[in-house]
Amino acid sequence: MTQIVSPRAGTVRLRSMCIVAAVLAASAALFPASALASGRRRGAHPGRRAQAQARRHVTRHHRPRCIDSHARIGRVRRAAIERATLCLLNHERTERGLPRLRHSRLLIRSAQHWTNTMVRDRAFSHGSDFSARITAVGFNWSRAGENIADGYRTASGAVTAWMRSLGHCQNILTPVFREVGAGFDRGSAIAGGVAGTWTTDFALGMSQRARSEDWKPAEGCPYQH
Repeated sequence: MTQIVSPRAGTVRLRSMCIVAAVLAASAALFPASALASGRRRGAHPGRRAQAQARRHVTRHHRPRCIDSHARIGRVRRAAIERATLCLLNHERTERGLPRLRHSRLLIRSAQHWTNTMVRDRAFSHGSDFSARITAVGFNWSRAGENIADGYRTASGAVTAWMRSLGHCQNILTPVFREVGAGFDRGSAIAGGVAGTWTTDFALGMSQRARSEDWKPAEGCPYQH
């Protein structure tokens, strides 16, 4: 099941998807990330005024901690945007008492490939099975989630928007995830859309143990800062 929220058509769009595959379960179930913690199925996304407020908050709150978080994609090296994105995601987690996520080269490969595909095909979606893409790069996962966004030119813009949307926020704050990878492109996955397409893949490895089972931060989503 996919959650889609858009303040204005052709401006910015977000989607999130999460799959929970318990090691002992016979089958996996697709959820909007909100279902992981509380079973709620609602979502919201800020309009232009709320987005402007979020950007002002990020400027005050994140810039001292995350270098290049406001650098536009295409104007700095890809590695710098990757570091900024990871820094922002980990800041959202650690300020709520959750363990940091580790940068996974395999998940970066999965996320970047899908971002490239969406922009090339002008198709903003998770495809038929996002978890199969994670498996295809060699990541043996037990739980996985994915956020995508279109219309954001900076890491701070994308992460702030995700935190202000229920399903995306809960993917970021899912306590059991241990690894993350981000992909981005200057183009748009939507014909006539605003430039800036993003994918973030989250996962817990099959052989890994969750470092936290604290669902309270995820249950508090979304966060307006």
